[in-house]
Amino acid sequence: MSELTEGLKRIHTWFTNNIPERISCLAPGLSREDIEQSTTFLPFKLPEEVYELYQWRNGSSGYDFLFENYEFMSLNAAVNAYREQMGEIRYHEREEAYWFEHSLPIFQLWCNGGVLYTVVPNAQRNSIIRIYDSECNDYSLRYDNLTNLILHGADWYEAAYFVEKEKAWDIINEEMNCLLDVKYMARDYLANSTQKGAAVSRICQEIYQRYINGDISSTNA
Repeated sequence: MSELTEGLKRIHTWFTNNIPERISCLAPGLSREDIEQSTTFLPFKLPEEVYELYQWRNGSSGYDFLFENYEFMSLNAAVNAYREQMGEIRYHEREEAYWFEHSLPIFQLWCNGGVLYTVVPNAQRNSIIRIYDSECNDYSLRYDNLTNLILHGADWYEAAYFVEKEKAWDIINEEMNCLLDVKYMARDYLANSTQKGAAVSRICQEIYQRYINGDISSTNA
């Protein structure tokens, strides 16, 4: 079993034990042939991780699935978002056209359709994950591969607690939240967050900085 599939099964188990009604919102997986037929027009070859993800399940409907914030888009929804994205970029003749042409959105922020996690295959056909925030013009690297994104989600859920006041699941221990960032998110992203003074807590700033400086002895989640 690959690490990606293992992470997906852990998330599935967590939902089964804690929010079982959401399991029914996951669509059955697609065949490899179905995936290839739907994406044959793309100017790049999908990474194997994306095939594995959509063979496992074909998105979720009506509910968020990742970190209580992001909806797992069906392949059809992802393809439609790609086409819409490219139409807008070509219309405005934006310099980022090539970058967007070679990326496929897979997770969408539930409260803002303009914020997406996109898969960007590199020369080795790894599935680098970048965010696309149309309002903030943020196209930053977030994960070095899709597996790390999914494993981050699995660890996040397993460390989460139900917050009665908010009626939602969250990680109460902020240090644990930051340690999971260090464990899975792209080093460049954490470095940029620290250098640019992003809106992160003092605890996270210290943990990120220790990691960037090479001290990983106390940053293993």
